[in-house]
Amino acid sequence: MGKFEVVTCDDTEEEIKFYKRVRNMAMWCNQHRSVVEKAFKNYKTLAEMPQDILSRLVFCGIRYALSVEDYIKIAKDMDGVADARVWFEYLNVIFETMGYMTIKNFVTTFPITKDYDGEKYGCKDYFFTVDMLKQYDPEERIGQERVKDFLFDYQNMDIHRAVIMQMCYTSKLYQQETGRNMAEEFLNDILSGPEDEENGFKIDSETGEISKVPKKYQFEPVE
Repeated sequence: MGKFEVVTCDDTEEEIKFYKRVRNMAMWCNQHRSVVEKAFKNYKTLAEMPQDILSRLVFCGIRYALSVEDYIKIAKDMDGVADARVWFEYLNVIFETMGYMTIKNFVTTFPITKDYDGEKYGCKDYFFTVDMLKQYDPEERIGQERVKDFLFDYQNMDIHRAVIMQMCYTSKLYQQETGRNMAEEFLNDILSGPEDEENGFKIDSETGEISKVPKKYQFEPVE
C-alpha cells in the first residue's frame, strides 16, 4: 500500500479570501471572453443578436465586473486592474448591450430583489420596480437612451452594484481631470455664495469641509 503525506495549510483567512477572489475573477473573465467570442463569431452587431445571446453577454459581463470589484477591495498590488477609464468604458459597453434587451428578458436575467419594506423606510423596493415596469411593453427593448434611468429604478443587487461602480469610476475620472471629486463639486454648488452663511453653513474651498457658522442678527440681541 502506497504511502501518502498530509499537508496542512498555513494560509491566513485573509489570504484564503484573496485566492478565492482571484479565482472567481479569472473564472468570470474566461467565461465572458468565451461568450463574446461566440457571439461575434456569428453576428456583427449587438442589434442583430438574439435575446438569449444578449442575456449571456450582459450577465457574464456584470459578473466579471463585480468579481473585479471584489478583488480590488482586498488586493494590495493593483497592477493596473483598477484603471478608472478602462472600467468606465467597459461598463458603458455592458449598459449599451442592456439597451438591446427586451424588458421581459432583462427581468428574467436579473430577477427583482424580494425586498418589500420600501414604504416603511421610504426607499425603492420590489413593489416600486413592479409599478415602474407597468409603463413598458414586456416585449419592447429597453433602449440606449433610457437604459441608465431604467437601471436606476430597477431593484436587483447585481445591477445596483454595477450602477454604483460606474458612478465611482465617473467620479474618479472627474477628479483626475479637475482635481476635485464630484461630491465636493456638488456641495460647492449648493453651499456657495452668501446664502450658505445665511443658512448657518459654509464650505472650505480647499478641503471641502462643511462647518457651522454663527447665525447673524440684523439687530444686537437684548441682554
